[in-house]
Amino acid sequence: MINLDSTKQKIAQSKINEQPFEYIVIDNFLDIPNPEEFYKGLQQNQQLTENQLYNTQENGSKRQFTASNGNPFLQELLDVFSNDDLAQSIADRFGFDQKLYPDITFEGGGLTFSPPGTFLRYHGDFNFSSRAQKYRVINAILYLNHGYKTSDGGQLHLVDPHSDTVERIVEPVFNRCVIFKTSKDTPHGVNRNSENFTRVSFNSYFYADRPLLEEQSQPHRTLWK
Repeated sequence: MINLDSTKQKIAQSKINEQPFEYIVIDNFLDIPNPEEFYKGLQQNQQLTENQLYNTQENGSKRQFTASNGNPFLQELLDVFSNDDLAQSIADRFGFDQKLYPDITFEGGGLTFSPPGTFLRYHGDFNFSSRAQKYRVINAILYLNHGYKTSDGGQLHLVDPHSDTVERIVEPVFNRCVIFKTSKDTPHGVNRNSENFTRVSFNSYFYADRPLLEEQSQPHRTLWK
């Protein structure tokens, strides 16, 4: 079982980067005793029918799993990212003055396999969940690519909302988690995977009763660049 207390401590001790917008990156985010076994265990889901299948011009195709299907490795991730204490740790680190709610349904998230050649166009995220009736304010992405190399591609680009330039690049190495505030002023995207690389990540979103900025309270869909 993953030691959540250790992860919460890492969040509390993490550094908040402010450019191009507030985000933190934590390596060895989860205490995983056998990373290779964990990675191989998650790969078993590729043989199953996904909960969601996307194929769009904005990001190519990707497969997402929001239920464990009996996979104990995936169930551990679902348990971690639906935990209220984890959400509170993130809220405390970013100095939120309101409660942060994990999305226990993993709407639009969960274990995600992005095949070779796929990408994600620069965008600002949708800001409101009609299912949860709350505002999306935090993204947390845990990368699960064992043996990752820079030449594999699939890197997260954080974009300056004013200049539209890429100011930070985060490589999706195994057990690295990037957590950042999300609004129309936090554009980001992913460069193309190489022809031999399937990017594996666990994507989770956190919600609040109010948006980050009151002037952004009008619900909107994903804003593509």
